[in-house]
Amino acid sequence: MTKPTYPAVGDGVTERLACCIPHCRRTFRNDKKLTPWSKGSEVICGKHYRMAPPALIDRDRQLRRLCRKADKLAPTTANAKLNRRLVVWQWQCFARIKYAVTERAAGIA
Repeated sequence: MTKPTYPAVGDGVTERLACCIPHCRRTFRNDKKLTPWSKGSEVICGKHYRMAPPALIDRDRQLRRLCRKADKLAPTTANAKLNRRLVVWQWQCFARIKYAVTERAAGIA
């Protein structure tokens, strides 16, 4: 019997998700409720996340706090637009972190 290579896929949904940084072998399991990862999900392990520039980490944390606050607001059209914008900004920040960490892990920057 051979060990599965991750990310393993079962029933069309990923059961474990690998760190998105190349050559990192860390994987993440589903949450305790066993909610499956959605297709297209990306995760950075803690080791690589801490390699990101402090300014990007601070911005990411700020956007996460704002997203949590926006989720608690009353569901109006203006708040929905704000929440969508915050999610887009958060993904853009994640992309910048991923780019910076990938270069740093590869020894380019």
